[in-house]
Amino acid sequence: MKKFIFYIVVIVLSFSFLNVKANTLSSINITASIDELGTMHVEEIWQMRTNKDTEIYKEEYNLGNINITNFQVRDEDQVYTEKSNWNINDSFENKKYKYGINYVSQGLELCWGISEYGNKTYTISYDLENAVFNTEDSQVLYLRLINDLDFPPENFNITISGPEYFQDTLDVWGYGYKGYAYVDNGKIYLSNEENTSLKNGEYVVLLVKFPLNTFNVDENNTYQEYQTFNDVLEKAENGSFEYDYGETSSTFDKIFTVFTTLFTIFCILIPFVAIFKNTSKYKFGPAGKNIKLKEINAFRDIPCDKDLFRTFFICQAYGLNNKNTDFFGAILLKWLSEDKIKIIKSEDKKLFKTKEVISIDLTNFKSDNEIEEKLYNLLFKASKDGILEEKEFTKYSKNNYKSVFNWLDSAEKYGRDFYIENGLVKKTKGKYLIDDKLKEEAVQVAGLKKYLKEFSRIETKQAIEVKLWKEYLMYAQIFGIAEEVAKQFKNLYPEVLTEMQSYNYDIGDIIIITHLSNTMMVSASSARSAAQSYNSGGGGFSSGGGGFGSFGGGGGGSR
Repeated sequence: MKKFIFYIVVIVLSFSFLNVKANTLSSINITASIDELGTMHVEEIWQMRTNKDTEIYKEEYNLGNINITNFQVRDEDQVYTEKSNWNINDSFENKKYKYGINYVSQGLELCWGISEYGNKTYTISYDLENAVFNTEDSQVLYLRLINDLDFPPENFNITISGPEYFQDTLDVWGYGYKGYAYVDNGKIYLSNEENTSLKNGEYVVLLVKFPLNTFNVDENNTYQEYQTFNDVLEKAENGSFEYDYGETSSTFDKIFTVFTTLFTIFCILIPFVAIFKNTSKYKFGPAGKNIKLKEINAFRDIPCDKDLFRTFFICQAYGLNNKNTDFFGAILLKWLSEDKIKIIKSEDKKLFKTKEVISIDLTNFKSDNEIEEKLYNLLFKASKDGILEEKEFTKYSKNNYKSVFNWLDSAEKYGRDFYIENGLVKKTKGKYLIDDKLKEEAVQVAGLKKYLKEFSRIETKQAIEVKLWKEYLMYAQIFGIAEEVAKQFKNLYPEVLTEMQSYNYDIGDIIIITHLSNTMMVSASSARSAAQSYNSGGGGFSSGGGGFGSFGGGGGGSR
């Protein structure tokens, strides 16, 4: 028996060791454009962490009429060199900073050397000639973009553009994953649902029905099994199933739900109220949640030991902020105060006018806070070079809205975990029970909100330190009133404003940060809304399974 237990322990530890050493893929971001001939130009960015093997490879099987050309690879530091006659059994050193194609019976494999272990960002690019093919009644794009990888990505985002803007009525479908497939602002977008990573066995297939003559496709680029678009759709739908997205339902279901809700309100009001209250993830003791600003005193000090994350959690739990997305700007103001970022103003001179361009310099950032570091990494990806322009800000949040909202969730969790560790919040039956002792701190947060909303009406002007006002503006941003407070402050305390400028902290920068924060969040929210409300093709949401008979591969891994 002792030997048996010993062997079991050894096996478990071995598997644990292998799991620790496994290569991981945090995200794949694919940007593609289809030209007038129906050729698709693809760029993929793989965010990876590697600990073993000598190469990464991407399968491109079942290509049909598709030809792959112009394959290239680079990482953060250098462009890789092509190696003809790629040998998958070559050594690590022979594959280092090189790439090539491995031809197999099913098609081919795009390969490149791992080159160095640790965190790496690989960018691969290639062209898919004849990606769009003809049927009798339409032109079709039917591609398997990501297949069953050895290491499924935690997140993926795919953006596809054409020679002209795609109409919002364009029919698109997604198969093999839980997430979105839709058209917005002239482009096709695919992504996994927030907080839903790809699992082993899942994949990403895109089906698009273009009107005839959208592209100048070779008339011979056809497939015998796909005479009409319905032939393609029937093949794609075979074996597919609908995920539960929670908010989707038929018209009949919606009408039925309305009548059911009305019946519940009138016939069983009290149980309905109880159910409604329980929809929140937070529960409260006898002291309750409600805090009325009119009935509490203004609080001039900074609550929660000046911890923004704790304040954010309290605001979320007690409903003291207008919207959670305002917290993003609060962290940017914190960084501005700590000289971790700088506002850069430049001029973009055009033929008839000059436009001021606002950017954020991220190059001096340092932090030991894991959640702030996560946000910084997100922003740096958006900037690519450490100088984040407003248009980059907006584009990234639109294409990666899941990352934006996931960060807000992690920020709230970070603040909540503090109170869990101190016994003031307990998780029970899927909800968080908040101890009445936390109500006092919540009243202080609410009191500060009251003070910031009313300080301009106080008859006796009080002396305010520059440092304190920097903090006030961060908290005003959490409450969603930073711009209003900044403008009042400018009128009431010009002498403090002058002193702030000597610290390279201008009131105008606060308004800029608020504007950039709002712009990013509006863009992210509108992208999510567009995905959830799309009506053409598959209705904006992808299906599980299906997608059979598609072209291309997308699978692969490391070896």
